[in-house]
Amino acid sequence: LLIFDDLEVPTHKTKNIVNYVEQLENSKKILIVDGGPINEKLKLATQNLHYVNVLPSI
Repeated sequence: LLIFDDLEVPTHKTKNIVNYVEQLENSKKILIVDGGPINEKLKLATQNLHYVNVLPSI
């Protein structure tokens, strides 16, 4: 379980998210809960990755 207080995504490129995820251990499935409205760059960067889910906080 990894918790980030503020996960900034510098670009909307999927390859940057893939490179970051490959550095994590046990990264078979990832759930990202974004506070407030979902960051548009994060949404675009992860939309083609079937093992990453991005949800807004409730």
